[in-house]
Amino acid sequence: MLLRAWPEIRRRTGARLRLIGTDPLQYRLLHARMHFDEDGIDVLGIVPNEERDAELASAKIFVSPALGGESFGMVLVEAFATATPVVVSDIPGFADVASTDAATLVPPGDERALADAICSLLEDESRRVAMGNAGRELAEQYSWDGIAARLEAIYERAVA
Repeated sequence: MLLRAWPEIRRRTGARLRLIGTDPLQYRLLHARMHFDEDGIDVLGIVPNEERDAELASAKIFVSPALGGESFGMVLVEAFATATPVVVSDIPGFADVASTDAATLVPPGDERALADAICSLLEDESRRVAMGNAGRELAEQYSWDGIAARLEAIYERAVA
């Protein structure tokens, strides 16, 4: 989805796409089959967690146009923790974790909606920053401190 939408996003914004988690050989095979314009695309492949975290922290947006199968949107929480706003598919797993003030949800499979959402966010720096801040606050709910506090409250109610 993102690779099909990329030429329009690149044309409208001049942004760079940095692909993480995609095996470079799989990317090359996909490119050979789809023949998409790869201008502005960097394929980083599978990277160590530290490099992934640094990439998230420096990114303007985290994008995941998954078509389904996400049992939990942990990748969203990782992006939120770095104050990076997200544009993701409106699928279970992602929709359960995302909030409208920290994420833009797009219909799965709709490359026009994906491109428009990405371009809109890249063109509105104040909205992007506000979404990143909201995401950071949302990520706190998933921190170990937050989880421990909720578990403690549950145990206290259970023994009361």
